[in-house]
Amino acid sequence: MADGMKDTVTGDTISALQAVHLPGDGKRVLQLVFETFGETKGRRWLAKENRVFDGKAPEDMLHTDDGAGAVEKLLHRIAHGLGA
Repeated sequence: MADGMKDTVTGDTISALQAVHLPGDGKRVLQLVFETFGETKGRRWLAKENRVFDGKAPEDMLHTDDGAGAVEKLLHRIAHGLGA
C-alpha cells in the first residue's frame, strides 16, 4: 500500500475468521496477522512458505496452539523491527 498504509480488515474477513476451524490461539493470531499487515498483505503472508517454520506457511502453523504461538512470536519480532 502507498505510504506504508495497510488496508483495513473488512466485515467479510471478520466473518470468515469466525468460521475458520482453528483453536482459540489460532484465531487470535490470525486476527493479529491482519492487524499487522492488513487484509491483502496478510493473506499473502499467511500463504507463503516461511523458512522460520521449516518451509511451512504460517497458515499451516495455526492449527495447533504451539504453532500459533510460533507465528505470534514471529509477528511480535516483525512489529518490533527484528524480522525473522
